[in-house]
Amino acid sequence: MNRLDPGSGFRFGKGRAGCVSDLNNFGRRFGVEVAVCSEGAGPDDRVVSSSRVRTAILDGDLDTVGTLLGCHWYTSAIHSDRRINFADRQVLPPSGTYRVRLLDLDGHHVCDATLDLGDDRQGRIANTPPLTVRSYIVVWLGHARH
Repeated sequence: MNRLDPGSGFRFGKGRAGCVSDLNNFGRRFGVEVAVCSEGAGPDDRVVSSSRVRTAILDGDLDTVGTLLGCHWYTSAIHSDRRINFADRQVLPPSGTYRVRLLDLDGHHVCDATLDLGDDRQGRIANTPPLTVRSYIVVWLGHARH
């Protein structure tokens, strides 16, 4: 098998039990187009994988996350009383201060902000106008510099 061909070696999910045909079946079932790409290598010629991306997120290495994904990484969040709450199963970087862009669920820019992420999986938004909607897409731009 060519290293850049997902072929029968591609696996995903718990225990690496999922394969390309499963993705196609899920896509048909939920009305989502599935495009299978060749396996890619990162800037260090190592295979780009979800495990590498998750590890970089957990390490707070958002530059590597962006390089591996080819774009900024984003999550969803719920806003309540100037706090941003993340779902329990979301992979998040370590607590700290991050530059983020908030989008509404249609992908429209709401504001750029500073997010102080705590160990409790909640973040406090600083220096923004009052937020007006409940659900957001959080685009992680990088660490805040002081």
